[in-house]
Amino acid sequence: MWIIPAKDIKCEQENRCRLAFYICNMLFQIELGRIKQYIDMNNREKNISVPALMVILIFLIVCPLVMIFAKAVVTDGHLDISMAVQTLKNSSNLKMIGNSLLLSILVVLVSTIIAFPLAYLFSRTKFAKYRFFDIVFMIPFMTPPYIASMGWILFMQKRGLLQQLIPGAAGCENWFFTIAGLVTVMSLHVFPFMLTILKNAMLNIPSSLEEAGAVFGAGFWYRIRKIFLPLLSGNYAIGALLVFVKTISEYGTPSTLGKRIGFDTFTTEIHRYATVAPVAFGKAATLSSVLIGICLCMWLLQNYITTRRTYNLVNGRGNRFSEVKMPAVINVAAWIYIVVVLLIAIGIPYFSVISTSLIKLRGFGFAKGNFTFDHYVELFTENTKGVNALLNSFFLAVAAATICSLLGTLIVLAVRKSSGRLKKHWRESDFCRRCFRELSWS
Repeated sequence: MWIIPAKDIKCEQENRCRLAFYICNMLFQIELGRIKQYIDMNNREKNISVPALMVILIFLIVCPLVMIFAKAVVTDGHLDISMAVQTLKNSSNLKMIGNSLLLSILVVLVSTIIAFPLAYLFSRTKFAKYRFFDIVFMIPFMTPPYIASMGWILFMQKRGLLQQLIPGAAGCENWFFTIAGLVTVMSLHVFPFMLTILKNAMLNIPSSLEEAGAVFGAGFWYRIRKIFLPLLSGNYAIGALLVFVKTISEYGTPSTLGKRIGFDTFTTEIHRYATVAPVAFGKAATLSSVLIGICLCMWLLQNYITTRRTYNLVNGRGNRFSEVKMPAVINVAAWIYIVVVLLIAIGIPYFSVISTSLIKLRGFGFAKGNFTFDHYVELFTENTKGVNALLNSFFLAVAAATICSLLGTLIVLAVRKSSGRLKKHWRESDFCRRCFRELSWS
């Protein structure tokens, strides 16, 4: 039996430890090389994707804007701002600019009045459990404004559908065909957008803040004024800006209802200068430049408010939902308010358009035997232009949705990979794209 000296055993253990350390070091170097290779590959992808997307966005955003500005100040190949100055000095154009600003401000206010109670009900009360309201209240926003305004005109005009159903409503058209009716129709179209923003903002406000205010004796309206409104101001500024831009750049409702009451706006005047003889693309470009400038100023104002009215809430217990109990009378009033808003925003325009499409002779109204499906049969069998229009609209919608989805996905990936400063620029460019998408291509 061989007896190994203790000295040899110690040397053998040291050799094994050195060998194990060498193997671990080699494996660590291999893994470190793989990680470095993966990071380099991601950086190469980032370096390739970001400039490519920047080129695409420059082509889609900057190029149309540059063309608009150039058309406004360049005449016959020479720089000439006299035409732009004359266009802006025109009294009718100054009145139109005032009309557009007044209309946009009033629509923001009315849409806020409609959306704020709904947002509170859907975020703080038992109505938060009824998730189908999220879909139902998006129907007015998804309805084309041109169709909605046409439905309102059919319903409210003299001897229209309302007066056929309720003869005592004669004379209501005198109120509707004014700026009040125009503001109402446009507010009923955009208030779901404001509702969504306010509701999501309210859901992010911890219920514990309200409970703390109630414990210290603050009443309901005092908590709304001192807790809710300050925390909502940043998100509300974003919603108000987008509603303002959507309204001031809207063409469908001002072209149908606004032109009927002689209320000119930016979009209708730009369309008139660009399409009605004598065509004046320079004047249209000048008004477009002013419109874009107004949107930029509003964006800067919104950015100023948001940066100073954004609060980081710290809540260690998590953001739990605490239902606000309402008395029976308030509960009934809430249901009535929800139903009335749905009937006005969805029921009236859809009822007007569908019922009118089924009437044979409009002069006989809802008389017995005055309903038919012949209009639909003629549309899909004899009128090839109507079918082609439907197919073209469907194709454009699918193509636009596909392109926007691809660009949106690429932009999100680029934002997530970008650094802090570059990420801010990406977000600002995406926000500008949303503000100018309805202005640039005109």
